[in-house]
Amino acid sequence: MNASKKCFLLCIAMALAIVCAAVSPCSAQAPNDLGVLDGFSHSAAYASNASGQTVGMSFDNEIDGGRAFLWLPQAAWGLSAGMHELGGSSGYACSKAVDINTQGEVIGTCWNGGDTDSRTFLWLPEAAYGMTAGFHLLDGLPGEAKNWVVDINDAGYIVGNSAINIGGIEEPWFQTRGFLWYNGTVTALTMDDGAPITFDTNYSCHYVNQSGQVIGQFDYYPYPDAYFSIRRAVLWDGGATTILDDGMSFGEAIGINDNGEVVGRWGEGREVFLYLPQAAYGLEAGLHQLAAEADRTVVNQIFTYGINNAGQIVGWNSPGSQYVPDPNGEGSWVSAPGVLWIWQNGSFTDISTVDVDDAYFYINSSGQVAGSIIDVLWDDDWNYLGWSVQGCCWSQADGFKVLDTLGGTMNEVYGINDGGQPLGCSYLADDAASHACLWGAIAPPEPESALTVSDATVTIRNPKTLSVTVLIGNPSATETAYDVTVTAAGLGGVDTNSSLPLVFGAVKPGATKKCTLQFKGVPSGEQTLIIGGTSSLGDFSSTQSTLVP
Repeated sequence: MNASKKCFLLCIAMALAIVCAAVSPCSAQAPNDLGVLDGFSHSAAYASNASGQTVGMSFDNEIDGGRAFLWLPQAAWGLSAGMHELGGSSGYACSKAVDINTQGEVIGTCWNGGDTDSRTFLWLPEAAYGMTAGFHLLDGLPGEAKNWVVDINDAGYIVGNSAINIGGIEEPWFQTRGFLWYNGTVTALTMDDGAPITFDTNYSCHYVNQSGQVIGQFDYYPYPDAYFSIRRAVLWDGGATTILDDGMSFGEAIGINDNGEVVGRWGEGREVFLYLPQAAYGLEAGLHQLAAEADRTVVNQIFTYGINNAGQIVGWNSPGSQYVPDPNGEGSWVSAPGVLWIWQNGSFTDISTVDVDDAYFYINSSGQVAGSIIDVLWDDDWNYLGWSVQGCCWSQADGFKVLDTLGGTMNEVYGINDGGQPLGCSYLADDAASHACLWGAIAPPEPESALTVSDATVTIRNPKTLSVTVLIGNPSATETAYDVTVTAAGLGGVDTNSSLPLVFGAVKPGATKKCTLQFKGVPSGEQTLIIGGTSSLGDFSSTQSTLVP
């Protein structure tokens, strides 16, 4: 179930004004309202990095028409703390941000409403990959009608899907094909015979690790003229492919860690598998059937939601009806509660019993777990009433707890970042709107620099000397900055050869002063420019990525 569908379920439940049973809040994880973009009533957070920088979407009652946002707990990259719209000038009516890496690079999808053409976007906080800071639309594979993105790693590898028309103009027929984007180059992900590798649109999954290894799926027909295909889980590594599941039933790869270890499901959801490229956790290299080995197949289905670098796997045994015979040879069907578990070093550990209709959970690098539990609600005549959704969290120190809301009846969790903060959305007190939410302590915003430093302009004075120009500005509306002085400056690890300190005197409210610095021996390419100084309004500093010719 993807994130937009989850939000839609929350909207249905809200419209039906369902009241959930009272639960104890997770006091250690207080909810923080991230707000909404101007002009919208709802928002939801889909991803967050360890710094608490969070991305998602603001929307009204329908997902179409919504806009992607970036929320910052502290000022960064010249942006203030708070929520910012991404892609306002992209030319598309709708946008949704789905992932953010540790550098603050954001990926998402733009579209024009309904099932029309869509494009992947990449928002860069600083210049990278030969592109300027800001919003960029990315192409997928040649001949595509549309593309959409699912995952980005810290090195900037991006994976997504392209829809290719293989049926022609008169009878269009679209086939989904996965791609890997890196540094402006797009690679088609295929099996050895050319069969396309694709990804589900499930933002809880990690499809690419820090080494650029990718997990996905492909469909094949088991015999000539077969009317059905079999889905297989696959690992793609630099063009080489490894089929991960047992081969004769539905398989899906769900998570990969930086060790190349993969977790997934097969057998119509009745088995969890772990693929190890080398021996680990007391197990040999190769494929392991975790559920069967631990007798975890007694309920209807078993789910897994990811694996971290420590080899911890989180999952849930779905509740299902079991036939229980009695001594007279008759019996009855009994509903079994679900069990939330963590697998580690060869064994399962149950962490909670969850008696609900559905659930999904996420695990971070520290083994902390967060997710949502869902109940389908019916009246006495079995008329459908809607959904009840509640976020929860678990850690070894605090155990299993239900997360508090922003005052409404429900909330929903879409992940947990490496800072231990669950993220998602929650209803406000009147249940009229849901807002993006980040649970847990947020550090207070750092005070903004008294003076600002503009993006640098770099020019070549002679083959060995660079001239770097910035504007030092006074953002105050009323106070003049006196004794404005640059005390330190460096580019690419090379100190300026200009005489420091540089004194510029006074800068009036709203005005700027031009500062030009000289550098020698700076390597070409992307370099970091650092400038610091003092003034009567306080110290100022700037760290920015700058392209050296």
